[in-house]
Parts: sequence; C-alpha cells; structure tokens
Amino acid sequence: MRKHVIAGCFLALIHSPFSFAVSESSQTSLTHSHLNGVSIYEELRRKYFVTELYTSVPVQSITQLHEQGGEVQLEIKFLREMPTNKFSQLWVRGAVINNSDALIIQEKANLDAFASTFTNSFKAGDSVVLHFDGETNMSIFYNKRLLATYASLDLMGVLLNAVAGDVPLSSSFKRELFAGGQVDRELKAVTQQLQLKAASGDLSVAQN
Repeated sequence: MRKHVIAGCFLALIHSPFSFAVSESSQTSLTHSHLNGVSIYEELRRKYFVTELYTSVPVQSITQLHEQGGEVQLEIKFLREMPTNKFSQLWVRGAVINNSDALIIQEKANLDAFASTFTNSFKAGDSVVLHFDGETNMSIFYNKRLLATYASLDLMGVLLNAVAGDVPLSSSFKRELFAGGQVDRELKAVTQQLQLKAASGDLSVAQN
C-alpha cells in the first residue's frame, strides 16, 4: 500500500503542472507564539536549511504537540541552493513512513498538491512557511507571500510527523526542534543573523 502511495506522490512531483502561483496575501504569524526549537537540515556535511518551530505553548515532543493542539508554524530558511523536487521528496517520503495508511489515504490529495507546489530550485535566502491556524486551515507561504491554503485538520500533523516522527530527518533535527523553548545559543544566533539579513534585503547566506 505505502509503495503505491509513494509512487503516486512522486509522479505528482515529476509531472507537476503547477509553478509558483503566488497570491498577494502576505505571511501571517502566530498571535501568541513561542520559538519552540531550531534545527538545521544537513546532508553530506552540507547545511541546506534552518527550520524554526513556533507553537502556542512550549512542547518537548511531537506527541505533546499533537495533544496540545492550537496554532503551529514551521519557518524554513534556505542556506544554499536546493532543488524543489528534492525538498518535496523529503516531506512526502517522510509522511508515508511516519503516518498510518489510513491517514495517508485521507490526505493523499493534499500531499499530491503539496508536492506540486514548488518548481525549479530554492536559493539561499528563500523561505517557506507552513502555518496551521489551530482550526481547519494550513497555509503555505513562499518568501512571505501566500502560495496555497488547504482545508485540513490533519495535514500539518502529517507533515510534522514527516520530518520529526518515529523516523525523523535525523535524531538531532527532531531533538532540537522540540527543545521546549530552550534553543541552543549557536542555533539562535543563526536565526538572528538570518533575520537581520532579511530585514536589510541581503539574501547572501554563509554556506557551510
């Protein structure tokens, strides 16, 4: 069953008719949010993106986050060029591995649409935000502009499981994302540097 779901989602990646169909709506933010944790995705010693998790209250596990509910936001900031199909595959593959068959079947149309949202490549300085309003809608923003909104209570949870579930991107990625607000000093410095660069319009990012 899972092989068929993965194949279907990957076909959506390859044959995607979509591009950055950007709305003029600007990025939203959590009304009362906490920076819960910061993680950096690394592959073959190359740092690709920083992920910041914002929650309505500090949480120390993904189980606690699911139980707590409320607004959730993931902010992803790219440190180097990354093909969008590679980025999407991380999420789709992780979603299929870390969620039940029933949930994947339920959210398959949304996962296909998510996989088809991005084309070409992300550049250093680009950002993607996944925002769940705590009720029924999950929205995707690219460089602070709205790309898509999904009417789904479960899609955000499926995507969170994809990168931080039982088989996460890495154990350190999961641990740092669920730091309960106790963000590592060096990781916090990275996010502050990125914020300053974004505010000044400087899109160059150190590529370690």
